[in-house]
Amino acid sequence: MPATADSSSNNSVRHLQRDRIGAEILEAMKAAILTGEIKDGEMYSMGDFAERFGASRTPVRDAVLELEKRGLVEIVRSVGFRVTA
Repeated sequence: MPATADSSSNNSVRHLQRDRIGAEILEAMKAAILTGEIKDGEMYSMGDFAERFGASRTPVRDAVLELEKRGLVEIVRSVGFRVTA
């Protein structure tokens, strides 16, 4: 079935909401690292943060990947991540 203007519009809205949620999670995690709420050297589970934010693991994983690029965390495969800043 071809996409209608309504379904295309709904997909765009969902995409924007996911992006906004991801950006909010990234900023919240960055702030928690900088304030010491997320402690340096401790291991954290992405699933725990997904639960904490009431989101799926995908935006949390994306935020952690971005934090890794910024040198704030280290991802430990199959375990989670730890703060390195």
